[in-house]
Amino acid sequence: MHIYNCHTHIFTIDHVPERFLPLRLVRWLAKYKGAEIFARILNGVNPWSNRDFLDRYAAFMRQGAEAKQGCILDSLMDFYPDDTRFVILTMDMEYMNAGDPKEPYTNQLDDLVKLMGRHSGRLYPFVFADPRRPKVLDLVKKYIDKGFKGIKIYPPLGYFPTDDKLKPVYEYAIEHNLPIMTHCSRGGVYTREKRKKLPKTHPITGAELKWKNRKQYTDYFTDPENFELLLKEYPELKICFGHFGGMGELESFRDATGTGNWEASWFNKIKRLLKAYPNTYADVSYTMSDLSLVPLINITLLDPVYEERILFGTDFYMNKIEGNEYKFTIELRNALGEDNFKQIAMVNPTKYL
Repeated sequence: MHIYNCHTHIFTIDHVPERFLPLRLVRWLAKYKGAEIFARILNGVNPWSNRDFLDRYAAFMRQGAEAKQGCILDSLMDFYPDDTRFVILTMDMEYMNAGDPKEPYTNQLDDLVKLMGRHSGRLYPFVFADPRRPKVLDLVKKYIDKGFKGIKIYPPLGYFPTDDKLKPVYEYAIEHNLPIMTHCSRGGVYTREKRKKLPKTHPITGAELKWKNRKQYTDYFTDPENFELLLKEYPELKICFGHFGGMGELESFRDATGTGNWEASWFNKIKRLLKAYPNTYADVSYTMSDLSLVPLINITLLDPVYEERILFGTDFYMNKIEGNEYKFTIELRNALGEDNFKQIAMVNPTKYL
C-alpha cells in the first residue's frame, strides 16, 4: 500500500500577496541574510525567548521563495518513499484584500497540471474555490477536467462556508464524488478586509459577531458549527476538516476540567460531525507538531467510526514554522505506532480520495 500525505502545499512566494504577513514582511523574509541578521538583533534584545518567531517565519518564507513549485515539490518528496502520493492544496489569495500576488492564481494551477504529467499518478491537486471569484464553478470544472482530484476552501480568508455562491460547487462535488478539504483551526491566514465591510451578524443564525481583533473575528468564519449548518443541507458532502480543530483545541479538550470545556472544543465539535455524517473526515496536519497530543489521537482511533475517518497530513511547507518534515513524518509515525499510522496514512485516504 502507498503512503498518502493528504495535506501539503507547494505554492511559491509569487502566489502570495504582500500583506500575507504583518508589516509587509513577505518579500523581505524570503531573503535569507536580511531575515537572519534581524532575527539575531531581536534575539539579542530578548535573549530568553526560545520561540524565535522571525527565524521560524524566515525558514517558512525561504521555502516559498523557491523559484518554481516543482522545486518545492522535490523538497517534499525527498522525505518519502518513491511511491508516496501527495494531496497538493492550492491557495487562491487574490480576494483576501492583502494586495495582488505577483502571479495570478491560474498560473499556480497551470504549473500543477504540468507537474502531474511529470509525476504520473502521485499528485492529487485540489482546486481552490473562493466564492468571491467570478465564475468560480467554471474554474473548478475546468481544472477537474484537467485531472485535479478535489476542491479546497479556506473560510478565514473572508467568507462563511455556507455562502450561497459555493452551493453550486458543493452540488458539483456531490455529483462527481469529489473530496473537499477545508481549513478548520483557529488562526492561519486570514482576511485583511476593512472592519466596516465585515459582516456584523452571522448570515444563517443572525447572531451578533463580537470581536476585538481581526484574527479573533475570522474564527467566526471557521467555527465547525458552520459546517453543521452546511451538512444539514448537503449531508452527502465528502469533506475533510483540516487540522482537526488545531493544536490549541486538542489541548483544551485534553486539559478540560468540566463537560462545558469539552463541548466547546473545536476538536469535540468536529468529532460530533464525524459521528453524524458518514462522508466526513479530519486530518492531523500541523496539529501533530505537538507530539504530546498523540495519545489523544491514538485513543480516538479506538472508536470504530473515528478509526476510519482520520487522515495523515503534514501541512508542508507551512509546518516549517514549527519544525521540519522529519518531525511530522518519522517522529509522528513512531509515536502513533505502525498500525495507527497505516490506518490514517494508507487505508483511510484511499476511501477519502
